Amino acid sequence: MSELLLKVGDSGGYRDGDIIAIKPDGWLISPSGMATWLKDGKEPMFLATMPLYIANGCRRRVLAIRWKRAHTAAEVEAEYGLSKGAGEMEKAEADRDAAEFEATGLDTNWGTSDLKVHAVVRVADLTEHDTREFLDRDWVNDHTHRTLGKVCYRLPYANVLAPEKVADMQDKTKRVDVDRTLALSKTVIQPAARVVEKA
Repeated sequence: MSELLLKVGDSGGYRDGDIIAIKPDGWLISPSGMATWLKDGKEPMFLATMPLYIANGCRRRVLAIRWKRAHTAAEVEAEYGLSKGAGEMEKAEADRDAAEFEATGLDTNWGTSDLKVHAVVRVADLTEHDTREFLDRDWVNDHTHRTLGKVCYRLPYANVLAPEKVADMQDKTKRVDVDRTLALSKTVIQPAARVVEKA
């Protein structure tokens, strides 16, 4: 399985449904699991089922939060070689991250902003070539190599997902967690056709 990050709305050179990023399947560590881990250092057991690079990334993130919260701003500055005053900002950021993870959990693939601003859907059976193809930039295939758009492909999520799910994805105030029980066919991915103007 693969997870596709899709643009919601048109902005920044992307259009609604454009494929922004593709990652292998991820996990959501529950709010209660994160609260326990942050409080007493007890890792969620299913970390052992993840690829090591993902599990270790989560470990590093949680260990940094726990360490910063347990030490003074001066100790944080000394440990990380930061300038005076930066320790308070690091501690405040650790507190914000901890509060967020205890409230919403930790997604191993996507940040909260990604899950509010964009949409994420799972697609089955993508090959490495598919991934590279679906992320390729939209160029004119002539001697000019003129760029038409950020990407060549889109996934019309509004046409293939339930209307209530689409409404949630389009509401920028809502975090929409990845539905890892649903996998779409890669046949729903379409060329992001653009009009080529003659020079």
